[in-house]
Amino acid sequence: MHFFTWTFIGLCGVCVCIQIAKSWGKKISQSGSPDFKYQERTYLLAYLAATLADWLQGPYVYALYASYGFTKRDIGILFIAGFGSSMLFGTFAGSVADRHGRKRACLLYCFAYGVSCATKHS
Repeated sequence: MHFFTWTFIGLCGVCVCIQIAKSWGKKISQSGSPDFKYQERTYLLAYLAATLADWLQGPYVYALYASYGFTKRDIGILFIAGFGSSMLFGTFAGSVADRHGRKRACLLYCFAYGVSCATKHS
């Protein structure tokens, strides 16, 4: 197997060990409220769908940029700029959501992400 495969397997094992160590001696409290459970399931399903959609789009972005005539170096710079802006603005996103409301922040993100996708594929 490749080095990265072994590294991934090892890091997964470390994460499992950390989770087991955290739960020793602790009784995990669960909310018995059915409303909470419903909200939790709804959130997790929506989050999972959005994350999977983003991951499905990811591999094709490189090919899309290449079809527009960008060089490999330019595409790398675009990816780095995207990750850098995510790091910069992601730092402040939580405080903005706290100030203006999480629902409004989530809807703004969905709108901005939709516009971003539309500009890539038009």
